[in-house]
Amino acid sequence: MATYTTQPSYINETNVTTYGYNVTSTMNFTETTYSYSLAYKVGVSFVLTLIAVVGTLGNICIIYAVCTQKKLRRLKTNYFVCNLALADLTVTSVVIPSTVANVINNNVSPLPVGACMFVGFIMPLSCVASMQNLMLISTQRLSATEVTDSNRNTSEAIKTWALVVFAWVWSTMLVLPLTTSFPTLTNTTATNMLKYDAAAGMCAWDDVNVPRYPVALVVLAYFVPVIVSSFCYYILFTRVKRKGNKMSIRSQSVSAQLQRREHRLLKTILIVLIVFLMSWTPYCFAVIMNNFGVWNNLRDPAVKRPLAWLGMFNSTFNSFIYGWRNASFRQGYALCGLRLLDGITSNRYRLTSNYTQRKKAKYRRPTQTETTITTH
Repeated sequence: MATYTTQPSYINETNVTTYGYNVTSTMNFTETTYSYSLAYKVGVSFVLTLIAVVGTLGNICIIYAVCTQKKLRRLKTNYFVCNLALADLTVTSVVIPSTVANVINNNVSPLPVGACMFVGFIMPLSCVASMQNLMLISTQRLSATEVTDSNRNTSEAIKTWALVVFAWVWSTMLVLPLTTSFPTLTNTTATNMLKYDAAAGMCAWDDVNVPRYPVALVVLAYFVPVIVSSFCYYILFTRVKRKGNKMSIRSQSVSAQLQRREHRLLKTILIVLIVFLMSWTPYCFAVIMNNFGVWNNLRDPAVKRPLAWLGMFNSTFNSFIYGWRNASFRQGYALCGLRLLDGITSNRYRLTSNYTQRKKAKYRRPTQTETTITTH
């Protein structure tokens, strides 16, 4: 358990060391430092490190699987899946490791001011980019004229790449005000919104003291995409159900197989969206209620830390969902792991090539001689 050891400190002078870095500008910190027990440090650091490693490897495997598996590349939806994995990768490889350092350092950021502000900017940017990509996935599936995902021509590929870039541009525009200064509820002097948040135990943005902007960010970056995605999935599942009713349950036609494949794809993406909402909705509602004065517990570490960390941990979940729901992703994961082992062993055992040959042998068509022998 964390115990209070000092009173809140207010820094309004230059060259003062606080929270593990030198403050060279007028910044107003109202947080409390902590002294953690050794057991707490070891336990929490181990869990966070495990999540960071698993999440980083999982998101790398997602990107590798889409890049190497032809079946996955053909589906334009997976371009946004890769974009989502890239956003999650920034959290698991940057934000969570910095949080581990904060825990080890007794809730004090060992990073310089600029580095802490950068990490604080990365966290909301990745969350916003993830939500925009989930929304674009739903709109892309809705705009596809055929369940076969026939948008394989050059113009559709350019459109898809443009939307991939747009997701990051729009997300950056939404969180860019965090790099500026705003007057707070307790101080009319403009202060920077990127800081170390001791209540959350991480470099983050000021979601408590600055009025209006947190509500605008949460509504535009989170709740609007949620509404759009929900509307799209309602139409998509209604369309698939209506088409499915016209086909025989035992139909083995190409259309029926494609219809079942589309239905399974929609379920997979919907599961990803639901898990994302379960991870981030409590924190987003807390920010809105805090800004309207309905619920003012975001300064309490016992409340804010679980909410913030639950959203942060979401960056680890998607790789498990894709692997559970899609055989092509599982094959891509296996190839990625074998490629990593080949690199570690200097390709001594040629694991990747052996695995690929076995897969080709399993799925190749039998020769005329083999067919003759089998029939006789």
